[in-house]
Amino acid sequence: MEAIFLVLVVFVVLFIYNSKKGIKNDISKERITQRKSSFDSSLSEDLESLHTTKKEDQKRKATIQKKYKIIAKFYKSYKFIDYANKKSHKIAKKQMADIVNILDKNLYDLSALTDTEVPFLIVGMITFKHVTKEQVIKVNNDLAKLYKMGLQLNFNDRLMTSLEFVLPKETESLR
Repeated sequence: MEAIFLVLVVFVVLFIYNSKKGIKNDISKERITQRKSSFDSSLSEDLESLHTTKKEDQKRKATIQKKYKIIAKFYKSYKFIDYANKKSHKIAKKQMADIVNILDKNLYDLSALTDTEVPFLIVGMITFKHVTKEQVIKVNNDLAKLYKMGLQLNFNDRLMTSLEFVLPKETESLR
C-alpha cells in the first residue's frame, strides 16, 4: 500500500511539474509573441511617422517654392508709373492693392512658414533665380518712393503697414 501511495505521489509530482513547465512555456511563448508584436508595431509606427514627416516636408518645400513664385511674379510684372498722373490711376490702384494682397500676404506667410525675416526671403528669391537682383532693387526703390509719398499724403494704413513689412530697412530711415 505504501508502494502504491509512493507511486501515486511520484505521478502527482511529475504531473504538477510537467503542467507548470507547460505553463512556463506558454507564458514564455506569449512574452516572445508580445515582445515581437510590440517591436514590430513600434517599427511600423516609426516608419509611418518617418513617411508622414517626409510627406509634410515635401509639402512644405512645395508651398515655399509656390510662395516664392507668386512674389517673384509681382516683382517681374511691377509697373514703374507716376502715381501722381491721373492717366495711371487705374494701374496705380491695382498695384497698391497687389502690394497688400499679394506681396505682403505671401511674404508674411513665407516668413511665418520659414521663421525668416523678409530681407532674407528676398535674397532667397534671388538665389533660387525666381527674379534678378536688379529687378528687386528697382522695385524696392520704387516702393520706398511710394512709402515716402504715402507719409506725406497720409495713405491708407494697411498699405503703409504692408510697405513697412516689405521694406523694413528702407522705411525705418524714413519714419
